[in-house]
Amino acid sequence: MKLITIKGTWEQMGRQLGMAQKKDIQSIQAHHLRVSSRMKRLLKEQSALLRDQAKNQWDFLVGMSIGSGQPLENIIIANSWEYFAVKAQHCSTVFGVEKRQWFVLHNEDDYAWWKGKVALVRYIPNNGTDVLTFNYPGTIAGASVGINARGLSLAMNSIYQTHDRLLSGLPSYIVGSQLLQAKSMSEVMRMAKLVKTNMGMHFLMVESDRRAVSLELFPHAKDHKVIRPWFAHTNHPLLSKVQKNAFCGRRSIKRLERVHDALEETKNFTQALACLRKPFARGGVYEVAKDMADVMTLATVIVWPAQRKLTVIDKNRKRDYTI
Repeated sequence: MKLITIKGTWEQMGRQLGMAQKKDIQSIQAHHLRVSSRMKRLLKEQSALLRDQAKNQWDFLVGMSIGSGQPLENIIIANSWEYFAVKAQHCSTVFGVEKRQWFVLHNEDDYAWWKGKVALVRYIPNNGTDVLTFNYPGTIAGASVGINARGLSLAMNSIYQTHDRLLSGLPSYIVGSQLLQAKSMSEVMRMAKLVKTNMGMHFLMVESDRRAVSLELFPHAKDHKVIRPWFAHTNHPLLSKVQKNAFCGRRSIKRLERVHDALEETKNFTQALACLRKPFARGGVYEVAKDMADVMTLATVIVWPAQRKLTVIDKNRKRDYTI
């Protein structure tokens, strides 16, 4: 998996990433971006909200539009509502401890057409915190898994709703990018208290080896829980306040059960990693079930927050990155 380093203002960084991924952005948006009439009607409202509540991220999207040569409205739509196309049940996350060091294991699952196009992006902003995070071409990195220079890590799981209404609000890409700019868990909690999202999302936030929080955010409700190792999450809500209108898919529930079963007797890093790397068809959570043939595991990411280290297992190749 390639590493892209971007520096400067938020608009400059967006322009650099847009240029670096120009061919992939143009190809993906030409073949896979579905723009509905509802998206077009919400575009003005969504743009105003992003400019008002996520100025840095808005500047980044503007720069990405310039760098990639794609219309700004396509970039906004791809960062706001692309995941509403289907209720794909993917991404499994485990938080554990090994030799007194906390770790996060995360399977980043998405459509097969992303294969070979995803990257790691290192942000070095003029006015912010350095970040190392997983990235899909055409989006601002931060919604899947990443870590910042202060040892604050993030792993995200989408939580779908039973309705298909598109809403204005901050999408997971933007929220994740903002959370990774936080300097502490206290700042994360202040940000989460104020944010209004446009879909359901779960963020596992870990601050070095000191504190970990599970955040579940919905347009209509939000909740959080301070957690300890061992904790796992997939794509349905676990906190009572956000259960309303949530889509609790059978495959998501099954994956969570399999993680719990794998760790019931032996709780260690090796056992947890084996479960995430074992194919779904053989009792693990890797890859997908037959009825989700268009979704696959793009990479397994291991985060060691206290070491500010991120390890990517891609095509059974393992590589370490440190911020």
